[in-house]
Amino acid sequence: MLTKVYSAAIYGIDAFPVTIETVVRRGAMFNIVGMADTAVKESYQRIVSAMEQTGVGFPHLGITINLAPADVKKEGAAFDLPLALGVLTASEKISCDNIGEYMFAGELSLDGTLLPVKGVLPMAVKARELGFRRLVVPEANVTEAAVVNRLEVYGAKNLEEVILLLKGESELKPVRVNTRELFAAGVEKLVLFGTCGVLDRSIGDCGIIIPTAALRDEGASFHYAPPSDEIAVNPKYREEFLEILNEHNCTYTQGKVWTTDAFYRETAEKMERRKAAGCVCVDMECSAVAALARFRGKDVFHFFHASDNLDGGEWEAWSLSQDANITGKDKAALLALELAVRITERKD
Repeated sequence: MLTKVYSAAIYGIDAFPVTIETVVRRGAMFNIVGMADTAVKESYQRIVSAMEQTGVGFPHLGITINLAPADVKKEGAAFDLPLALGVLTASEKISCDNIGEYMFAGELSLDGTLLPVKGVLPMAVKARELGFRRLVVPEANVTEAAVVNRLEVYGAKNLEEVILLLKGESELKPVRVNTRELFAAGVEKLVLFGTCGVLDRSIGDCGIIIPTAALRDEGASFHYAPPSDEIAVNPKYREEFLEILNEHNCTYTQGKVWTTDAFYRETAEKMERRKAAGCVCVDMECSAVAALARFRGKDVFHFFHASDNLDGGEWEAWSLSQDANITGKDKAALLALELAVRITERKD
């Protein structure tokens, strides 16, 4: 029987999809083809032990696994989990009609425990871009991957939990990241990016916007900071981000953001007042996040990519829908990743 399970490989700060094609036939050989490095080829020993310790047993048959595309090198132990699932489905030890909706990554220990791997954030970005509905990663990686919205991200402790999830017998729930919970858990530095509506159409679809201050037209920020019309944002890391943008020849706009908690507040009269006050865009979180970060004593850098236009007589959706301008949205995600790497390495 031939089955396909999906994963991703990391190339720099980007990810590309990998299809694990597995066929089982009579015999007693185990072969992995498709430019697999030593760590991938050594997965056989980890997979055999993990399956036996989990209680499903390893099928001692002729097994051939192809990692497609075959002309790109695959590296690391993150393929352990999808390889194991390929063997289990091809040998009919488990059945899952919707396994094609999932992407998987995770290293297996000999007892079946899932160990953390690198690169789950770009994997999550790529999974969403390609239309996958779900991503399964080790529990230790789930918070990192779950910052990507519109994707169900599951964190599993071991191979058994993944098997039960695929069989519909698990109590695992998709994880969603809450900024307040991140701070409470000890996160010290946070890079946030997302959509905004522009008050200046010249910015263009998916244009990068760096807020300098946020006008507070919402309620949450007043629970964390004294009353004021505006709150400063991005007190740190602005220079680092500008350096990255210049290195990649990315155009950008700097200016105030109008943060509101309801789109019905975006009346024509208010928009003109906000534009006169120096606002170039509107969002629904920036001032609240800035107030929370100040209250918690955390470092946050927040930027936007333009998604819809409010600068005119009629609203224009631009790339607000999930599937629109994926390339532009990926560019914003990769810029955020590069900034996160730089500020993590920065000693201050």
